[in-house]
Amino acid sequence: AAGPAVPLVSLAILPFRNVSGDPRLDWLGESLAGMLSTDVGQSSHFRTVPPDRLHQTLQDLHVAASSTVDDTTLKRVAEFTSAETLVWGQYAQLGSQVRIDATLRELKTGRTVTLKAEAPSEKDLLGAVDRLAQAIRESLALDPELVEELKRQSLRPSSRSFQALRRYNEGLALGRQGKY
Repeated sequence: AAGPAVPLVSLAILPFRNVSGDPRLDWLGESLAGMLSTDVGQSSHFRTVPPDRLHQTLQDLHVAASSTVDDTTLKRVAEFTSAETLVWGQYAQLGSQVRIDATLRELKTGRTVTLKAEAPSEKDLLGAVDRLAQAIRESLALDPELVEELKRQSLRPSSRSFQALRRYNEGLALGRQGKY
């Protein structure tokens, strides 16, 4: 006999907003969202909304990456992506340090969790993303066994070169614009 059905949980990670005032760091917003989407992990009971689908949804809703998201926008994104949980946030570079502030909200319960990660420098940013992904997994209202499965299924970039990841994400953005 099969056990009780476990509902599918869906997470949408929105592009992060650059609050540092340095437009050279704008590229990092979508990159953080994409890296977190794969780093959080997937399972048969949990999925993240693919970055391309989320990008199209935000474009359809006329939400710019630099926008501050409000409750109405969050609800519309959730409706269009079938996500029950959303993560969004901002980042800033202060000297060489990069700080990432994120918010996780479960729409059904209204539960909100504030998360943060810091990297002493850009070269340490991938470690900060890993720590933030772990904090997201731990903040989800999921069975501990499912959280462990997500951790095992998470994908991390094969490159530890931050410049390589930046160029890769720039290529993805050009591809979404039809510039191959």
